[in-house]
Amino acid sequence: MPEEMFEVYSELASINNVGIVNVFACYTENGKCIDIEEYVNGKTLETIISEGQWTDSDYARCIMDMCDTLTELHKRGIIHRDIQPKNVIVDNNHVKLIDFDIARNKKESSNKDTRLLGTPEFASPEAYGFSQTDERSDIYSLGKLLQMLVKDVRFQSIIDKCIQMDPENRYQSTGELKMALMRCLNHPEVKGAKSFIRTVPGFRSNNVVKKIITIIIYCLVILVFTGTALQAKGNVADKILSVILFYIWIFIPYAFLMNIGNISSKLIRANYKTKTSEWLVRIALCVISFIIASVILGFFMGKH
Repeated sequence: MPEEMFEVYSELASINNVGIVNVFACYTENGKCIDIEEYVNGKTLETIISEGQWTDSDYARCIMDMCDTLTELHKRGIIHRDIQPKNVIVDNNHVKLIDFDIARNKKESSNKDTRLLGTPEFASPEAYGFSQTDERSDIYSLGKLLQMLVKDVRFQSIIDKCIQMDPENRYQSTGELKMALMRCLNHPEVKGAKSFIRTVPGFRSNNVVKKIITIIIYCLVILVFTGTALQAKGNVADKILSVILFYIWIFIPYAFLMNIGNISSKLIRANYKTKTSEWLVRIALCVISFIIASVILGFFMGKH
């Protein structure tokens, strides 16, 4: 490691926390920082994701444990900066953060980081040089991690707050984030129609303005498509059937693409390592369903 990491690892050596790998010794030699630390015989979160055995609640509790660990680190002025699945190990039900090789000490006098590092999928905007990384940068990474891990819409408002571009709009401490997760886990899961509505784009957050705009857009779409479908030839029954088929043709592909009612997640039960892979599956389901619906609609229209 670079010699500059000596300050961070020296501080880690003084911390006794179950969520941090024990650093037994740390010294510099020939311009490099060398540390001796414990070997952790556990599974990385990356492996656990691929096994697909954990529930959303399990992942949320894992994030809560990480919050406890990060609270201790942040008190010491240490910012991890590289929170991602492969840097989290679960050993005997203990969640441990590893790989502090790009961690840094927070410097109150600095207005931006001197080195731009981090994993793009989880790195905060500050990590790209917009400002100095601090506690809220790790909170951003936790939000991106939570976004990748959970499907339950109950967590969406927490995720949205974690990954705000402006650090001032995020949770200001990992303790605050942990409390939000705790309240979410203790809240009864929403069932039925209300749960379904919260999976529809535009209704996934509690933003009233966004909901109003969404309702207006959906109403306009309904009016346009209903009017178009009613232009079909035939009697009233045929026109009603054409309207129904028209909406099936439009809605089912859209539902697969946007995962409405968690339909894509339920059909393809997989824990995606990246959002890109999840979107590729959604797009594939959307295209397939669109083709099938088009064939059915075309057959009906040909009959009439």
